[in-house]
Order: sequence, then structure tokens, then C-alpha cells
Amino acid sequence: MARYLVIAFLLPYICILLQNIIKNEIADFLLFGIQAASPSIAAIIEIKFFEKRNFSDYFSFKLNVTAIIIPLLVAAIPMLFSKLLYYRMVNGSVFMAGLSAKRWVIVLWALIAEEFGWRGFLEPSLKAIIKRPVWAIFITGLVWSCWHYHYFIQNGMEIPFLLFAAGAVVESFIYSFFMKFTNQNLLSPMVYHFSWNMCLHLFLINPSCNNGSLIPYIWVIVIEAFTVLIMFAVHKKS
Repeated sequence: MARYLVIAFLLPYICILLQNIIKNEIADFLLFGIQAASPSIAAIIEIKFFEKRNFSDYFSFKLNVTAIIIPLLVAAIPMLFSKLLYYRMVNGSVFMAGLSAKRWVIVLWALIAEEFGWRGFLEPSLKAIIKRPVWAIFITGLVWSCWHYHYFIQNGMEIPFLLFAAGAVVESFIYSFFMKFTNQNLLSPMVYHFSWNMCLHLFLINPSCNNGSLIPYIWVIVIEAFTVLIMFAVHKKS
């Protein structure tokens, strides 16, 4: 696992160094894509070249309506309600906006870039060595948030790190619930990750879209926290 983390964390930094050397727009965009995919790249290297195991030992992958629709709704509803609250509070705020072609490429890349590594490899690996699954989920969320360091040093993140980390930990429980609910179908967290990123931009949640206000983002985290509590209640009844 240590090897996986070294690769996942080091690869983005190598890409940043190459971006500073090459200084080419196309190369810059491709290296940005490699940065985003470093968790999955690290997982493939670890599983296939070092552990020499099958992907099916960690997760399944099946095209399933439930694994698509529910993650999409769970990602969209907190964003929608958060923006509705802020829209009513602040007169004149823009409610929604379209995505540029470049932004769509980046958002669609999120569909496959990260979850192979985080929920496909890291979380099940942690659950195998940590007795209480809740701590494995918590650590996965914390590691995931820290991995975004390369976006922070490139000024690509608008949310303060502690707030971002809190949201990542909360969302980590949502991702984990989807994996359990869909019998370890990796498609569900992949769709959730893609949908979350898409809705973040569609509903203009970032501070730069709200006169610097963090309120819409904070409300998203609060609604997601309540979602986690509901998921825990459903899990206890099942």
C-alpha cells in the first residue's frame, strides 16, 4: 500500500515539473490528465505488476441502471438545494451555467480517472487491515483530500483545505455506501464522482461564482452529512 501511495502522490508532482519545462498547451493538458488519473495508474501498477492479482479481487464492474441513476441524484440534489437556498438569499445571483467543451472533457475524465484507485484499491486494502470499516473509510477520505495538494499548489482549488478535507471525508462515506449497496460495483462511485464534478460547475457552487462566498459549498457539505446519516440508518435496517 505504501508503494501505491508513493506513486499516486509523486506522479502529479512529476507532471507539474514537466509542465514547467515543456510549456506547451497540448502537453500541459495531457499532463493535467495524467495528474488526475494518478490514483488509478498507481492502482493498476500495484495490482498487476506487484501483487499480480485480478481486478475482480477488489471490485466488480457492471452496467447497471441503479449504479448510474442513484449516484447521479445523490450528487445533484445537495448541489441543487444549496444553490436554491443561496439564490433566494442573494438577489441577482446566477443559478446555473453551461460548461465549455474543455470543461466537459475534464469532467468526463473524472468518470474514469480516480475511483479505480480510491474506492477500487485503497479503501478495500485498508478494510483488509483495519478492524473497523468506518476508520478505513475515514482514512480513505483524508488521503484523497491530501492527494489534491497538486491542485492547491497550482492555485486550482478555491476551497480552503480544511473545508475541502471535511467535505472529502463526508463524501468518502457516500462513496463507500454506493460500493456496498451495489455489491462492490465500481461504476457507482465513478458515476458519483463524475456527477459531483459536473454539478459543481453547472450549479456554480465555487466561491468565484458567488462573489467569493463559501456558503453554497458549506451547505453542500451539510446536506451531504445528513445524507450519510440517512444512509447509516438505511444500512442498520437492512
